[in-house]
Amino acid sequence: MKKIVLLLFAVCWVENAQPAESFDGFFRQGLSAYQAKKFDEAAGLFAKAAEIEPNNPAAWSNLGLSFASQQKFAPALAYFRQALWLKANDPTATAGAAAAFEKMEVKEIPHRSDFSVLLRKNLLEKISTQQLWLISFLSFLLLGWIATGRNRKTRMNSFIFSAFLFLTCFSALLLQLWDRQTPHATIVEKKITAVSAPETTGVPIFDLFEGLDVEVKQVQKDWLQVTYPGALTGWIPRNTAIITSKE
Repeated sequence: MKKIVLLLFAVCWVENAQPAESFDGFFRQGLSAYQAKKFDEAAGLFAKAAEIEPNNPAAWSNLGLSFASQQKFAPALAYFRQALWLKANDPTATAGAAAAFEKMEVKEIPHRSDFSVLLRKNLLEKISTQQLWLISFLSFLLLGWIATGRNRKTRMNSFIFSAFLFLTCFSALLLQLWDRQTPHATIVEKKITAVSAPETTGVPIFDLFEGLDVEVKQVQKDWLQVTYPGALTGWIPRNTAIITSKE
């Protein structure tokens, strides 16, 4: 009996010995604050957890949930997108991003629907890099296995299909790797005018609205040069957007 009591005490001591300023410490405190409906406090704690482990999608998803629970949907959308950048198709982030985006008054601005924009929206954002690596590798193995087959007619038909599958997946993988080199950001101001230069006296070019996803071309002190995909490029104050991928 004494051994059981000591064992339970040891388990509790190990759990409570977790440093308060570690990722797990901040994350657990964030969960407790969220469950107590202290959403602003939870957001601060999840933000600290994300600072310690910026590549952990759970921290960003929970940060998004904390902002959404405060009816702050634009920053919530930004943090959900950050989670999805780290882990495509994450269930919480996917559902959260969709719900937050529906709250945006302006869903898009006039732009060209060119091939790169459509490809990114319909394919590259919906499948992870790891999944593309795996499919490309398996299709390559299948290609090699078919090439060694004995039945020439069957082998040729299967070879063409496998080669097409491999080239398609590998091309998508290369495009996604290239796309991930371009940082993205989410506008969090209700409305912001992009100007021609990184200064308040710049000539107005076009308007951006909260929730819109933009590409970040340059960072210059307190300014971001951004492009709305398929549209124009201009400068906006850095505090009007949240970077949702690596700079």
